[in-house]
Amino acid sequence: MLVRVFVVNKHSNTGIRGPRVPFLVRPITNAVANKVTDFLILPNMKKHFAFLEKQLETSGGDYLCGPNLTAGDVALSFVILVNKPAYPKLGNWKPEQEYPRVWAYMSRLETSPGWLRSIEKIKSIEGSFALYRGAKE
Repeated sequence: MLVRVFVVNKHSNTGIRGPRVPFLVRPITNAVANKVTDFLILPNMKKHFAFLEKQLETSGGDYLCGPNLTAGDVALSFVILVNKPAYPKLGNWKPEQEYPRVWAYMSRLETSPGWLRSIEKIKSIEGSFALYRGAKE
């Protein structure tokens, strides 16, 4: 579900808001994108962040399934980290304050040795690293 929210968010924020949209049509497409964000994306993000917050609270450790990093954490890492800079801009919410465990979890994922090694490996092959095309390193 979090992946679907990510895809819808990417479409509404880049596909119909971007500079390729004609100037005279842009207010209409922005209004549509804002409604999609308000009524679909933000409520779903809050629901999923609340689930993750509860899971992290009851896991008995710093990760989803306890004290150690698992395949579940690795699988979720891209999906949750790719939009981290955009989460606070999605609407009227402060995810770092409302979901402190999730925000700390994302920071742990970003600083885990495996994540950092993978970034260095990508940089050695590609010359740079970005979570998605268009993102800044």
